[in-house]
Amino acid sequence: MLTCSAFSLVLAAGLVAAPPQVQVQTFSGQAVSGALVEVTADKVVVEGAAGPTTVNVQDLLNLTIPASPVVPASGAYEVVLVDGSILPVKDFKVAKGTAKVTLISGGELELPNRDIARVRVQSLNDGLAGQFDKILEREIGTDVLVIRKDDSLDFLEGVMGDVNDRYEFDPGTGVVRVKPEKVFAIRYFHKAGREFKPAVCMVTDTSGAQFSVAKFTLAGNEFKLTTTAGLEIARPVDKLSRFDFSQGKIQYLSDMKPLVMEHTPWFGGERAVDTLPKPDRSLDGGPLSIEGRAFNKGVAVRSRTQLVYRLGREYRRFQTVVGIDDSIGARGNAKVIIRGDDRVLFTGDLSGNDKPRGKALDLDVSGVNRLELFIDYGKNRDEGDHVDFCEARIIK
Repeated sequence: MLTCSAFSLVLAAGLVAAPPQVQVQTFSGQAVSGALVEVTADKVVVEGAAGPTTVNVQDLLNLTIPASPVVPASGAYEVVLVDGSILPVKDFKVAKGTAKVTLISGGELELPNRDIARVRVQSLNDGLAGQFDKILEREIGTDVLVIRKDDSLDFLEGVMGDVNDRYEFDPGTGVVRVKPEKVFAIRYFHKAGREFKPAVCMVTDTSGAQFSVAKFTLAGNEFKLTTTAGLEIARPVDKLSRFDFSQGKIQYLSDMKPLVMEHTPWFGGERAVDTLPKPDRSLDGGPLSIEGRAFNKGVAVRSRTQLVYRLGREYRRFQTVVGIDDSIGARGNAKVIIRGDDRVLFTGDLSGNDKPRGKALDLDVSGVNRLELFIDYGKNRDEGDHVDFCEARIIK
């Protein structure tokens, strides 16, 4: 028989929320699923079938909450904050310099106008997108009220006021009250020079809202988020879907301009256009592919080629899957040497007959200023030397 006090303890235990189930992936490719039992500024701890796993936040690629899939919001206001956070909301009201919004995923927020970059209050179609982009590209020294008339956008410069049943706006000649159906968007002016906290991750909720987050903690069944602009937000776990830690940490080589890009043809003479490295495509123009696996990002090269990239001693790892492209298959042979400054990080021969054909590399480039990829001729001279550096990326 339970005593009253013992029953109270059992009841209290039953009321404690179970730890959320999550999936964690690291930059090195490690994946862990289980209960999220601890979160600090430096680490997360996941309790899986094999016991607890601790992952340093610096090594996190993403953390997802599978039970909370993203359902994109439609027909919503879009509020973009000065730190890059994007919030689809049900409504937008402003009084005395503070906006009140209701998130599509539930919950209300109060946002000082100083934290808001712009608000779009009507849906954006293809015909209006170009016009709106041009308005956003303009250098401004005042607030901007964007007006829609049929399929055309125009704008007024001035000072934005309260928003309720009308949009109060002063173009310099006195306050006018504009009907909501005429307003397409608001753009707020802010003086340059404001500093933001460094972003740790981008957090996505179940409506597709994205918060640029400098700090987060887990308290029971609720995450407390602090945005890079200093906004503090509490969100239930079941309203969040994904924590993306790749922001500012990953740089793909295919998006970088090499310091050096030299190709030496086997027979000499002028280099042909089709021998130059190709970003995000194979040398024959198709998708990058190794053993039937297609890759969206990467660099395709032919021997003998030298590529040098500046890392500026800012990155920790270089990761790639390197191999002979499927379009060549067994005919391909090449030698690959990777250097960090004057230090050899990897050297190896590639063949279309390799099993597996793709070599997964994860190299330490800490303190490296220049990363060099050298692709030399294989045993069959330059015949079929189509080498793919798939998902080639450097990581901070």
